[in-house]
Amino acid sequence: MGKTAGHKAAGCSQEQGREVGMDATVKKELAAEATATAKGVQTYKEREDKKKRMKNNPWKTSSRKLRYRGHKKPVRTSTKVYNVGKMKAMYMNSFLRLPGVREALSARRNAVLRHEADPRKPEVIVIAGSIISNYTGVLTTHNFAADEEQTCDYALELQLKSTRGKKVYIDATSCGGITRMLNHSCDAPCHFVELRSRENVAVVVVAKRTIEEGEEVTVDYVDPWFDCVCGAANCRG
Repeated sequence: MGKTAGHKAAGCSQEQGREVGMDATVKKELAAEATATAKGVQTYKEREDKKKRMKNNPWKTSSRKLRYRGHKKPVRTSTKVYNVGKMKAMYMNSFLRLPGVREALSARRNAVLRHEADPRKPEVIVIAGSIISNYTGVLTTHNFAADEEQTCDYALELQLKSTRGKKVYIDATSCGGITRMLNHSCDAPCHFVELRSRENVAVVVVAKRTIEEGEEVTVDYVDPWFDCVCGAANCRG
């Protein structure tokens, strides 16, 4: 009986020794992690010095890719933050305030005119091949050509391959840019052109010939929905 008890006591002491050894190992690992964490923590002075270094670096990084990307980041002034598009708009507005000839579109009595700000200097301001503006609106698959009751003069047909044979129209009846106000003329100085860039398609108004100051910007819609009374020499009405 005594030997059995002695063997049990020796076994317990060995197990306790192993537990103590494991506890010491865990404590060492925890101490190492705490030391590494403490080294990674920055003091207030270190954080402020890092901020100063980042502030003095205009690109905020040494990466070439991110450095070039930094050109498109917002521009900060003393009071406001502007992106690249806003800066370009501000530059163009300041340029347009200078005296001299300017290009502008204005809608007057349903007529879009190309004119200059200073009428004392009549000059040609729209050259043949120039893009006037985009024709925008709502994309729809409604067949305006087959609709007998259709009297819409604002729909343009697009030739797209991803619509499974259906025709797509740009309906500018309720919304769109200033080009939706263009009147029809059989002898129009402009025409519609489809621009394609991979999957992107846009319709723009392009000048076929030079447009003088004060001349109305018109296009030939070639629509069967109205009788033309434009008064041009080649009028089909």
